[in-house]
Amino acid sequence: MINESLRLHPPVWLLSRAALVDTELGGHPLPAGAGVLFSPYALHRDPEVFTEPERFDPDRWLDERVGRRQREAFMPFGAGARRCIGDAFGLAEAQIALAVLLRRWRVRAVPGGKVEPQLRMTMRPQGVRLVLERRAD
Repeated sequence: MINESLRLHPPVWLLSRAALVDTELGGHPLPAGAGVLFSPYALHRDPEVFTEPERFDPDRWLDERVGRRQREAFMPFGAGARRCIGDAFGLAEAQIALAVLLRRWRVRAVPGGKVEPQLRMTMRPQGVRLVLERRAD
């Protein structure tokens, strides 16, 4: 569930890289040193990589369903040498926080809201309100 949430709502929506050598990207020449911007947010919604990209489907990450192309395109924390140093900690923290929260609380969205991305340094949701209801012990 966490991977699918990160696919749809990666914390970083825009990343930059610089070409180390003269190269070509999508038929466009890039000289060494040229800056390139790319969006994990857009990549994670590419229908050529992810079937029904707008649909929340945690099962898409089951071993028998996920392919190499999806694993390589999934980069909520960046990739390669500049991948976020805190990625493993962030995933572990999210699992623990969800387990503790959902053990005691039921989370329900208030009807009528629509989640929209708020693009800042990091991406965060806006437009939805949640209600926490205590679970019966």
